[in-house]
Amino acid sequence: MILLFRACVAIAQRLPRRLLEFWVETLFLRFGFFLHPLRRGIILANYRRILTHRGEPPSPERLRSIMEETRPLYSRLLISMLCRPEDVAFAREDVDLEFLPLFEKARSEGNGVILAISNFGLFAHTLMALFLRDVECCIPILDRRTVAHLPFGWSRHFRSVGRSSWDCLDALTRNKTVVSLTMVNFLSRRPAYALFGAPARLSYAPAKLAAQSGAPILPVFSLCERGRCRVVSDGLLRAEPGPDSIRRATEALARVQEKYIGAHPEHWHVYEDFWNLRWMDLNYGFVKGILRVFGDKTWS
Repeated sequence: MILLFRACVAIAQRLPRRLLEFWVETLFLRFGFFLHPLRRGIILANYRRILTHRGEPPSPERLRSIMEETRPLYSRLLISMLCRPEDVAFAREDVDLEFLPLFEKARSEGNGVILAISNFGLFAHTLMALFLRDVECCIPILDRRTVAHLPFGWSRHFRSVGRSSWDCLDALTRNKTVVSLTMVNFLSRRPAYALFGAPARLSYAPAKLAAQSGAPILPVFSLCERGRCRVVSDGLLRAEPGPDSIRRATEALARVQEKYIGAHPEHWHVYEDFWNLRWMDLNYGFVKGILRVFGDKTWS
């Protein structure tokens, strides 16, 4: 499975940019992923929920507009994960890390920083921009072997899920940065938190790490505007001491996510029935089983 993935990545990295964009945006997304009736229905239902929650009528015209806007943005995100030279150049020259003053303020406390990233906008370019600035990160993902192709030794920042929590806590004790992807919970407990008016399986990993380490949480959002990427934040969140600290911090993070996703639904790259808890739990069990058989066993 990993060998097949690496072969596909190697081919994609060598395709001309225009051909790659045509294949991903037009063939795969327009006439495949987003056209499938079941998938399209789920995506439109998600957008209706978001728009209704923020008081905007979910008209068919507005829904079609969001779909048209999200497709090229999602295509660009998928292609950026190949880390082709043109995407690295974009990350170096056209990604504005406007949250850096808050980031430096958080680091000055000496407990590390937890960057909470929400599958929003050009977040892969944001990670590249951090790497290019020599920000040492610890990033848990499902299987770190899927990022072995990254240039400049960037794969060293990633850890496979499993015992990655120990690596994250170690990084925070050394005043380093942990990047936590917040939208899907692959932790052992399965609590639900309100998002746009209904329960969803948000990850409580940022709050748990914050409660254990004393590190602040810095939610960041990567906005694509006029050919550039602005990475912004509203401020630091903390897991305040108390018996319900993890839940309160996760709920506070959910409110920030609602603000940015509600204002820019086309930037939100979650295209499944996020509020179907039974389906999300079945998907979690399936992925967990796959990882148990085929996942990374090194943990190093």
